[in-house]
Amino acid sequence: MKQVPVYREAVDVPALPGLFIRPLESSLLEKAQAHLDNLTKPRGSLGRLEELGRRLYAMAGGVTPLSVSPALMLTVAGDHGVTAQGVSPMPQAVTRQMTRNFLNGGAGVNVLCRSSGMDLRVVDAGCAGGPYEPHELLIDRRLGDGTADISKGPAMSRETCLQGLRHGIALVEEFADKGYRCFGTGEMGIGNSTPATAINCALFGFDPDVATGPGAGSDPERVRHKAAIVRRALEVNAAALKGDGVDILAALGG
Repeated sequence: MKQVPVYREAVDVPALPGLFIRPLESSLLEKAQAHLDNLTKPRGSLGRLEELGRRLYAMAGGVTPLSVSPALMLTVAGDHGVTAQGVSPMPQAVTRQMTRNFLNGGAGVNVLCRSSGMDLRVVDAGCAGGPYEPHELLIDRRLGDGTADISKGPAMSRETCLQGLRHGIALVEEFADKGYRCFGTGEMGIGNSTPATAINCALFGFDPDVATGPGAGSDPERVRHKAAIVRRALEVNAAALKGDGVDILAALGG
């Protein structure tokens, strides 16, 4: 497996040899800033664009001209078993409805992609209800009919989790080989903020009562119920949470 240049902190992903997340080189960031400051404009006048320019220059290893075209948005859809616990005001069926909306061009992400010149692909990573009918924008990378209920046990096995990570790496490599220079990611899955909250609590020691929010518009009573479900998920998966990042993701993720 070839190296994928994703830049944050230096972390090796277990069981995925060849994938490295590397930090941006400070010398390249400084060189980019010096160039920006030498342009005929007030220093810092381009605001956020200057930060993006510095980062893109460092990501490219100092190679110019910078290029972020063509760009591709990968919107990944999947269902969460914990939805059965009533953590969302929306029924699980909305995942499938919204995914079809993406494919039919009627969602916000479609408008954003059209207005910015990005291409779009929709990845079925495991929506309940079985495979979708074929569509030119659809990529089937199903890991099953959604995850298991994290309030009763692990969301998935470690191997299933690793397979999902491998799918993500392979998709980026495939489209990079087709010439894409920039990737965006999005997701769709009713109940998604519950596993996200559980993962944050597991990684950072947050109290579920403090970390849990309304998600897709839950009222205060449902938020309290959701926090209780997150707490239960942390308790029933306590053994797995002593493992590495993949163990935590497999236990609580989606």
